[in-house]
Amino acid sequence: MSALVQDTPDRAVTAIEPLTGSDNYATWKRLMTSYLKARQVWDVVSGDLQRPDCQFKYAKPITADITPLVEPHLNGAVRQRAIEARLEVEVQAFERHKEWSRREAEAYHIIFRYISPNISVHVAGLETSRELWNELEERYRRMELATFCELFAQLRETTAARCASVVIHGTCCSGMKPQHRK
Repeated sequence: MSALVQDTPDRAVTAIEPLTGSDNYATWKRLMTSYLKARQVWDVVSGDLQRPDCQFKYAKPITADITPLVEPHLNGAVRQRAIEARLEVEVQAFERHKEWSRREAEAYHIIFRYISPNISVHVAGLETSRELWNELEERYRRMELATFCELFAQLRETTAARCASVVIHGTCCSGMKPQHRK
């Protein structure tokens, strides 16, 4: 079952098959990376955009934290400008954190949406899109590498000396049945 991805009428429709295991991991990863980049959330998944340091406190109003931080010996307008500057820093930090959180939630949702239920059970406890992406990559890239190693070992065992002719050797390597000429 493939899912069609369509954001707006002017964008192309893309079919992304849910990740089912190592058999479709390479294709899924390529399409998913492209889609996450198009949605402008790849930098959160890749770690290029880190969670901003939070300078603000959720439990108290921002102004409750500002007053003790401003030099107590400042008076009048100077003190007011210092408070406003500190408040501006807090507001900017809050906005950066809010934007990062929005992008993180969207990235996590996109990745989780395109993995099969059998896989989602095993990764449901991961909290960030980066953790989720890294776990899937570690799990299925390792399996993909093992498959390649197994195929390479089979290829090494299938030598020309063990086959009657070059045609048979080639068909053995490609997994096809040889066709004999008369």
